[in-house]
Amino acid sequence: MAYPKLFWKILFVFSPVDFIKLPPIVRTFEKKLYLQMKELFDSIATQNAEIHTIANSLPPLLK
Repeated sequence: MAYPKLFWKILFVFSPVDFIKLPPIVRTFEKKLYLQMKELFDSIATQNAEIHTIANSLPPLLK
């Protein structure tokens, strides 16, 4: 699923927070949140890819 990855990348790359001086602890939290969300969406994308692979391998009568 490319959309969630792109969405989160845009959200964090072009965040208005980037233009404000923030303490390092906030940046650390932001990075951790980004990595957790990335991991979640990557796992969803992997599951979707597996489902599509299985669905594509079914005989035409079962689709």
